Amino acid sequence: LRALHYFTLVRFFGGVPLVLTETTTLNDIEVARASVDQVYEQIQSDLTEAISSLPATYTGASVGRATSGAAKGLLGKVYLTRAGTDQNSAYWKMAADILKEVISSNSYALWDDYADVFALQNRGAKESLFEVMYLTDIAGNNFSTGYAPRGAPIVPGSGSGILRPSKALFNLYTEDDLRKPVTFLTRYIHPTTGQTVTLSADDPDPARAISFWKLADLTNATSGGSAKSFPILRYSDVLLMYAEALNEANGPVTEAFDALNKVRERAGLEPLAGLGKEAFRAAVWQERRLELCFEGHRWFDLVRTGRLIAAVQSETSFSRNPKIASHHILYPIPQREIDANSELRQNDGY
Repeated sequence: LRALHYFTLVRFFGGVPLVLTETTTLNDIEVARASVDQVYEQIQSDLTEAISSLPATYTGASVGRATSGAAKGLLGKVYLTRAGTDQNSAYWKMAADILKEVISSNSYALWDDYADVFALQNRGAKESLFEVMYLTDIAGNNFSTGYAPRGAPIVPGSGSGILRPSKALFNLYTEDDLRKPVTFLTRYIHPTTGQTVTLSADDPDPARAISFWKLADLTNATSGGSAKSFPILRYSDVLLMYAEALNEANGPVTEAFDALNKVRERAGLEPLAGLGKEAFRAAVWQERRLELCFEGHRWFDLVRTGRLIAAVQSETSFSRNPKIASHHILYPIPQREIDANSELRQNDGY
């Protein structure tokens, strides 16, 4: 868990204070930022220790706890991130090797139906390496209410419409992609009038917006009571990372195509073949966008592959005129943290 949290922090903010022991006094509580490399070395050390310490599986009420497979999968993502845009980086092979261990363990597999990945009854099951679990109406989440069209009476409390997919993203899915109807809500039947309400990827009205829907749960009775898990690391992510790492290390070898095509074929798409290294790289990037949409990977994928600025500038849906500069690749250190710790220094550009 410490590795996971520091991995999130270092990708958002760069170097951060490394606090590795319990804070028991008010002495020396102001800690300067460690370097990015120092943070990554600690993350790798924690995950290596976790791999050797954690069991491969759990049963009963312990299902969902971190496993050695979760630690290996996360370490593969760390290596992939550290490789960045360096096509000659040693981290590519390191990523491929550790992700191969996850695949070869036969502990994980894809569900035949994409919808089953997010089903309540499949929490902690074969496609999940690690996820955030919730409890219906007790310790739930607000995904369903938050992302349903504004005012739509199909969820407790009606929808809030706080997030919507862009037209570019929605149209990136072909009509034969089986993930499209699972990922998005495009129409609903009004429970009072019985009328079908058709939603739009163009209409700026949040009450008419196509919504993200694969994490929606209509079994709860309260607006914040959804029990669907939020995926942190799934087996399809492992397969796509493995395909990407293999391609960078060895070119588009058969094993790389096999890993990529397992994800595509589950989505009902034709397998790819005969691509060169650059085309294969682009295919993996697009597959990650489609497969992992709304699971918290896109920003980090764009940053690590050097595509963030171009991607933001190209997203002009709903009359946006996006502004972004190179320093926006890192977030600003929150002012309240700087006020509380005189040793902190702000990121460049802020």
